[in-house]
Amino acid sequence: MPGGVVLIDEIDNGLHYSALRILWKGILQAARAYDVQIVATTHSAEALRHLTWVLKEEENVGYRADVAAYTLIRADDDTVRSYRHDYEQLEYALERGLEIRN
Repeated sequence: MPGGVVLIDEIDNGLHYSALRILWKGILQAARAYDVQIVATTHSAEALRHLTWVLKEEENVGYRADVAAYTLIRADDDTVRSYRHDYEQLEYALERGLEIRN
């Protein structure tokens, strides 16, 4: 349904790393073609790295503003905080080995 949301848990689970670029390209294209928001979870830095590589490709630059990664962190008081990383922040963190997955 246009305007809907698709939830995918552990999007890279069971996939060989060589399939990740194809996966992300398909996800980006499908989200736009069907006018849906994709919410995908992963614990894989490799999956996130492949996403940024796909977004570096000239034909996918237009998707950058539509992509964000979120980190959820449980605080000492048992509350959960959410931190948003846009494309540039995600790319910066991954290139420098900064941990954004928790």
